[in-house]
Amino acid sequence: CRCPYAYKWMAADARTRSKTTDERVHMMCKALKDHLEDDSETADTFDAAQVGDTRQSDVWVFGRIVADSESGPLNAASCLLEGDRHYSNGDRVELKIADDVRCVLFPGQVVAAWGMGERVGSGIGRFTAKKIV
Repeated sequence: CRCPYAYKWMAADARTRSKTTDERVHMMCKALKDHLEDDSETADTFDAAQVGDTRQSDVWVFGRIVADSESGPLNAASCLLEGDRHYSNGDRVELKIADDVRCVLFPGQVVAAWGMGERVGSGIGRFTAKKIV
């Protein structure tokens, strides 16, 4: 059985790499969503939203961690959450992590975040995460 994602990055064009990466993010988000729906601790409060949605209550959002610039390092000030193209239209929001949340993030990591989205001015939105899975 061959892995459906066995391919060579060096030989692929940008469109193929982008599509394949997005498929992986979508697959991981679906797996996280299925797990959270089945989890007894989160089943009663499970409410998923698109990255970039603003709500008055806490919701789950799914996406991957990216830096705000390709050349800069990932740190608390440059951390963005990018939704997949299928569910969130590839939207990006600033990811602010609550002070009591302890986690280690790296670029490309697929996460589920529990918290609240908001708009800050006319620019990019912000998602304040109270829990990261």
